[in-house]
Amino acid sequence: MSKKPKAKTSKPVDRAQSQRAKQGSLPDSLRPIPARLLKSMGDTLRADLADAKVLDLYAGTGRFGIMALEEGAQSSEFVEADQSVTIALTRETLRYAEKVKIWRQKVDAFLETCDRTFNVVFADPPFEKLKEEDVESLAQRVLPRLEAEGIFLVKHPSRMLTSPRFHGYRYWKQSSVGDAGLTYFVADK
Repeated sequence: MSKKPKAKTSKPVDRAQSQRAKQGSLPDSLRPIPARLLKSMGDTLRADLADAKVLDLYAGTGRFGIMALEEGAQSSEFVEADQSVTIALTRETLRYAEKVKIWRQKVDAFLETCDRTFNVVFADPPFEKLKEEDVESLAQRVLPRLEAEGIFLVKHPSRMLTSPRFHGYRYWKQSSVGDAGLTYFVADK
């Protein structure tokens, strides 16, 4: 009897992240940015990332901030509350140590106390119980941390933010892969 081939999954698998999760170093609740969405982000922002100061909120595995460094960002700061995740993120970013700061704290606390501004801010808030008004509230807390014409992009369930218009921002574009959507805004300062 011949074995049936395994069915292909529709989501790209981050094998290194899956292996770390199996070894118990990362929580299963992490939702890394799908590879196709990360590539789309890199393609869209390539010119904006050169020499940029980047902030990666709800950083998780830090895929966005690391990609930004690979595209020539001046620096990436990561904000993540989970200790095991920040330990793994520290190991993942060792080769960029002089360009990286990792903050182990809640995003709200970081945004209240941070006195720096950034060219690009990415947020990947937890999807469970996330509502459009939560995303708008986050956008308003991020706005003072953005340089003039700075870019704020937020990952959210693809069914959300069908007509995003937030005070202080110009809508730029949206994209989605599977259940993950991404909306880009430009600070209108």
